[in-house]
Amino acid sequence: MKKGLVLFFTAVMMVCMLAGCGKDKGSSDKTQTTTEEAKAGLEKGYWVADKMVMEGTEFSGQDMVDIFGSKENIMSLVFSDGKVDGVIFDDYISTTYTGTIDEFTIAMDGETLKGKSTGKDTIELTLQDGSSFTLVNQDEMPAPIANNPWKTYNIDFSAEDSCDMSNFNVQGRYYVADGFVYGLSHSVSLDGTFAATPFEMKGDFPEFGEPISLDDRGLAYYINQYEDYLYYILDFAEICRVHTDGTGRETLYSGDCDYLQIHEGKLYFTDGNFHFVSADLDGANVTKVVEKEVYYPYFIATDWIIFQDDADGESLHLYNVGLKTELNITYEPSFNPIISGKYLYYLSNAEEGYLMNQIDMSDPDMFACDMANGTIADYLYLIDGEEIYTINNNHVALSDWKSLTEPGDEYACVDLYTSKDFRIYHDINEQGLITGKYLSNKNTSGGTSFK
Repeated sequence: MKKGLVLFFTAVMMVCMLAGCGKDKGSSDKTQTTTEEAKAGLEKGYWVADKMVMEGTEFSGQDMVDIFGSKENIMSLVFSDGKVDGVIFDDYISTTYTGTIDEFTIAMDGETLKGKSTGKDTIELTLQDGSSFTLVNQDEMPAPIANNPWKTYNIDFSAEDSCDMSNFNVQGRYYVADGFVYGLSHSVSLDGTFAATPFEMKGDFPEFGEPISLDDRGLAYYINQYEDYLYYILDFAEICRVHTDGTGRETLYSGDCDYLQIHEGKLYFTDGNFHFVSADLDGANVTKVVEKEVYYPYFIATDWIIFQDDADGESLHLYNVGLKTELNITYEPSFNPIISGKYLYYLSNAEEGYLMNQIDMSDPDMFACDMANGTIADYLYLIDGEEIYTINNNHVALSDWKSLTEPGDEYACVDLYTSKDFRIYHDINEQGLITGKYLSNKNTSGGTSFK
């Protein structure tokens, strides 16, 4: 929320006293609900303000609308799986709640709202100063939220967030943690295998030990760590997990799959139809999330995902899994979206190569777009919050993104992992074969080869 509720309501009361309007506070009887209703009641439908009480003065009906404007803009709330989005006095919010419809709490900056059921289709919210709102259940999503639900979210991607999204967009081929490089190794076979390669920093440069094979059946993509497990897609044909020490390997999902991500303790990926699905960490309970063909689906917030919609001209869409609302943000074929700070970067087609674009995601009314001055030869790129890396060891400061161009279209070097401290890249020959794999400390200009 952008402004404090207490300060706002103080100003509201001054207006009301000057206007001299209002009625005596009414009352209502609370009805009991079953346990099942209590669990699901808040998340059934939408809630819109119908009455408000401040310092013992009630405002409702046309008086409420005349003074404060549309009831939907006074307070509209949507509850979903412990989260609440909505509008309070034209201010968009996205926060959390705990409890059930019989008794719940909404956490706000500098304010806590206490809620309870006061009837079959009504709830009451009480502020710390005693002011209260009565909200009525609605079947249709309130217009302020339906028109642009993205307004409830203030985006600010950290450098770490940008690195994670970048690594996802180059198929998550490497992961570095706790003195290990997890990913492609040629220590077992010339075709490559999934391995853990230990290393120790000696000054600014890593010194490598012998790789530990994790899965010698093929190549691993979208490597994620969750607790003591590494989750990955094997050859785009199954989802597996294995302990970081190489024990306990198991297959969780069999069938064509892509775009694996772990979000809030669940697996998310696309199936053989490129429909976006979720599953438990053991692979059970596969559930449709977006039932259409999508690419690059990635959670950028608790409820928000971004994806390329194949049926809508390969444009980029935002989708809220709680509200089940969708928003188009580009109107052209758009590839490899990566967010840094409040900006979305993506590639579009050019006569030769690709054009880098930037959208201001903090402006949901406009989604203002800017374009680079030149083109790049290949669609692979990474952002670490400070720089953009493309093929052939080409990189510029993020602030100079518009000047990014690439000399030629032949591979010599391609970046495949970035983090605050490290970078992994491959050397490529004219036949497109890997001739070297390197881990580089970002404080140095060169990398150290590993198997």
